Amino acid sequence: QLSRRVHGMVEEYLDSGDLGEVEASLGEDGPKAESREALANALVDGTVEQALEASPAKRRKASQLLAALHAKSWLSSEALSRAAGDQVEYVEDMAIDVPNIAGYLAELFAVPVATGALPLQFLAEKALEFKLHESSSVPALRLLGAVLCAARDAKGAAAAREVLENSKVDLASLAAPGDKDLPLAKVLAKHKLEWIDPAEGAAGAVAEALTTGADAEALTKALAPFTSGDAALSPAAVGELIMRQVLEGWAAEVTDEALKSDENVLKVHGKALLAKKPLLLAMLGGESPDRLQAQLGALRSVQQLCNRLGYPFDLIKNFFYLFYDWDVVTEDGCNLWREDDADYAGKTTALVKLNKFYEWLAEADEEEEDEDYRMRAGREEDSPAARRTQGGLAGARRRPSRPRGCHGTRPGWRAPRPSRSPAAGALRGPAALALRVSRRQPDSSAGRSVSRSVGHTQ
Repeated sequence: QLSRRVHGMVEEYLDSGDLGEVEASLGEDGPKAESREALANALVDGTVEQALEASPAKRRKASQLLAALHAKSWLSSEALSRAAGDQVEYVEDMAIDVPNIAGYLAELFAVPVATGALPLQFLAEKALEFKLHESSSVPALRLLGAVLCAARDAKGAAAAREVLENSKVDLASLAAPGDKDLPLAKVLAKHKLEWIDPAEGAAGAVAEALTTGADAEALTKALAPFTSGDAALSPAAVGELIMRQVLEGWAAEVTDEALKSDENVLKVHGKALLAKKPLLLAMLGGESPDRLQAQLGALRSVQQLCNRLGYPFDLIKNFFYLFYDWDVVTEDGCNLWREDDADYAGKTTALVKLNKFYEWLAEADEEEEDEDYRMRAGREEDSPAARRTQGGLAGARRRPSRPRGCHGTRPGWRAPRPSRSPAAGALRGPAALALRVSRRQPDSSAGRSVSRSVGHTQ
């Protein structure tokens, strides 16, 4: 008799969505039940039974009902867990008649999981207990992944990620035997779970792009799922990932002994790194706010590698000169990294090692400011700019001398000059950035003009 009353109550709710009517009915029928536990079991069993045979919209209503009844103490977590455990136990049998049973259960249990009424850890334990990680019809990770995706759709990605983090569930332990050797990023992608750990997914995308020799356009497309929507990574995080993967790939081809003992390591082993220059320039170069943030992240990865190696010789300084020379990072990007207050191990040591680099940047600034002063004073005919116009490359502006110990990757390497336009020469920081415009700089080694633009295309 209780089951029939509950069945009618749930059926009416799924049609109307009126939670108040459910509460009113419970107020009348509750005292008639043998016990609170009996009423709770009748409620959850009746809701699950009807929801699995209903439309997706009604299943989502049922999910909200279960969470609401738990919040109002009509249902206990124990009652929800018992019912969920029964469904997980027989899910493979149900899959014979309902192939998408994992999706149905996910829709039904999404809101209770997202609100903590039904512990995700319990579902994971039951999936392992009944060996769903070895199942071909309803793999454990497909079931848990579907629940997490439904929880995301119901309560948002942040809430679903928090549930996963608090549950301490190891998704890798739920992977099928054939997926155990795959990188976690690929396993997550297989079950449409990239949004759970966007950093892991993005790292996998970058690693695969570097392995296959993908260009900037292909890499941008591969990173698209991790740079928009709920899973969006910051430009700094993306820059950090790209540079980390590039440097780790390069370091893997050089022995630790060479990295730590050879002061010319960039010059001797620079070919592999040079091959990544076009990609780094396309993904990191430029002076827009997002690109400067990407450069900040990239330089964090440079510093972390050098810290791991114990800051051998002038390696970090040579990296900064090299990437600055390639226009992968700009003066403002370098300054942004220096002023970054994020707590990274070894940052103080890095700043000491880079003292001469930043002195060199300041020297270059002073020279350009002097040039601006001369031009404003009306002596354009004597200025380096005028000499360049009259005498071509012979009158090109002199770059500051490269400090000792700075080794490039090719013969004839020159220390670069900061990419500052005459209009911004007397300014620093954001003010200078706002005034920068496109310019053309002669390339003496190639005998042609190379166009540079302050803007960039994502």
